[in-house]
Formats: sequence, C-alpha cells, structure tokens
Amino acid sequence: MIACYVRGEGLGHLTRLRAALHTLGLDGEPVTVLTDSSFAADPRVTGGWTVLRAPSSTGLADWIAATLADLAADELFIDAFPAGLKGELTAAAIPPGTSVVHLARLLRWDAYRPLLPTDPPRFDRTYMLEPLTPEHDAHLRSVSREVTPLTLVEPPVTGHPSPSAPAAVPGGRFRPGAWPDASTAFLAASGARPPSGTRLPAGVRPAGHGGEPVGPAEAAATLGPGAWLVVHSGPDAEIGELVAYARDLAAVEGLSPRLTLVSPHRPADLPAQIAHLDVYPVWPLFPSAERIITAAGFNAVRQLSPWRDRHRMLPFPRTLDDQFTRAARTRRPA
Repeated sequence: MIACYVRGEGLGHLTRLRAALHTLGLDGEPVTVLTDSSFAADPRVTGGWTVLRAPSSTGLADWIAATLADLAADELFIDAFPAGLKGELTAAAIPPGTSVVHLARLLRWDAYRPLLPTDPPRFDRTYMLEPLTPEHDAHLRSVSREVTPLTLVEPPVTGHPSPSAPAAVPGGRFRPGAWPDASTAFLAASGARPPSGTRLPAGVRPAGHGGEPVGPAEAAATLGPGAWLVVHSGPDAEIGELVAYARDLAAVEGLSPRLTLVSPHRPADLPAQIAHLDVYPVWPLFPSAERIITAAGFNAVRQLSPWRDRHRMLPFPRTLDDQFTRAARTRRPA
C-alpha cells in the first residue's frame, strides 16, 4: 500500500500526484492520501483513493505520526514540500522500513528553508520534476539516496491519448491501463450560449440550465473554432486578472474570441458573455483551443508544453511556489 502526504489547499498537488503514480506504473496500487485540499472530495480528482483529511496545524504532527503508524504503508510519497507545508513532517514520524519517495518541484527556497525541522525526512528516492534552485537541489541530495529527473505523463482519458508516452524510470513499475475515473468530466455551461450552429452533445444543456456529466471530448466540442480558454481553479480575484489579461491580449491582436473560463466554479462577477466549464482533467481541451491563458503553476506549464505557441501565462506571487522563475524559464530560447 502507498501512503501519500499531500498538504496544500490547491488542486495542483493532487493533480501532480495522480500523474506521478501513473508515470511510475502504480495506477493499480491501493493508495491512501493524507491531505487538507478542499478538492479531495471531488471523485474526478481522487477517485479510487482512500482520502484522510488532515487536521489543522493544531495536533497535526501527532496525527501524522499516528496515522502513518496505523497505515503501515510500504511506500510514502511526499509531494512538493520535503518536510510538509510548514515543516510539520519529521523523520521520526515515518515508521522504520517505509520506503520514502519525494516529488520535488521548484520552491522559493529562501522562504521554505527556515521551516525545515531539525530532523527532516530522508528519502530513498527523490524525483526531480523540474529544475530546482542550487540550494534546494543541494538539500535534497544531502537527504536522498538517489535523485533522478522524472517527466510526468498524464493518465490517458477516453478518446485522448496522453500528450507523451512514459519512458523507463528507475524504480518504476509500469502497468498497462488507464485511470478509470479520468474518463468522466463535468461541464457546467453556465455562461453565454454556444455560438450559433454549435451542436451540444447529448446530456449537455445550454446556459441557465445547470450542468451534466460529459467526457472531455464532448466538452471540447462545445468550444467552437477560435476559442480562447482561461484556466484557473481560483481564487476569484486571480481569475478576474486572468480574464482581464486575456481580453487585453485579444485587443492587442485585434481579435474578438469567444472566451471560456475553465474552473471548478463560476465567479459571481464573471461577465455574462464569458462561458464557464467545470471540466477535470482539463488538458484534453487544449488541442481545441486557439489560446490558453493560465497562471504559471507547475501543472499548467507542464501540461501545456506541447502547445507552448498557444499558451500565455500570468504568474502570481506565492508564499512558497516560484511562478515567476518558472514563467521566465519557458521564455528562454532552447
């Protein structure tokens, strides 16, 4: 059994974990996820997993140790933050004999380093999912038996092969098959009606009638030619900034595209002429869009790498994630 410590409110941590387990051929393994993400209740995101809701910071360290002892997992995956979001995860909390794996992505190491406990977790293997800062890299090498790069591959969705195929990975156990829950997405066409002549797939209702479950292929069919997507899970203020950025880009290019927001919910102040889709996973919609506007989070930048010419990003400040460095890297010539 695999236990996964995935602390962080956003959707990105769970999306990254799903892709990592698929890339390593672990789709069929029993998985228990310890998380405080509000998205953990969505079966599209965590389908097939056992989810244990982590408490607030009060008593968190004791809960982690007791829960890991009860689970007696063979492997423990720790996402993004090598000692937890605020340094709450220590080596002493991990039962002896557990194989510990870290999924490393870019951090603002100057902000995270002071949070490290005196006895941080040690890793049997660290997968480097993107280039790190030298100081962050040095720390992980000092606490890891092995550090190896890993390019994540999305679990395939019915009708949509993964953007790239997995290659051999040290320690990986590849198995055929797809994540069964990924074939179902939910579309809420709660904005403007589709352009004239667009045929809605069976089970999808136009604006004002609520949403129905559809697959990503059907969701993509509603976009129409020349569609622009704004993709963000929130907060609403950032969604508003991305929508404004998309409109500015369109004005500069002399275009009047139909904008569609892809987000778990429709902000109350979203202009009525902008459509809204609640679709997960969202990457199958990318080939059907002329432009995709996102923040510069790890998953957005990674998933959009095959469509870099269509991708426009607006980095946002984060306490621990360095979206500005990530965005700058994508603009550098190869």
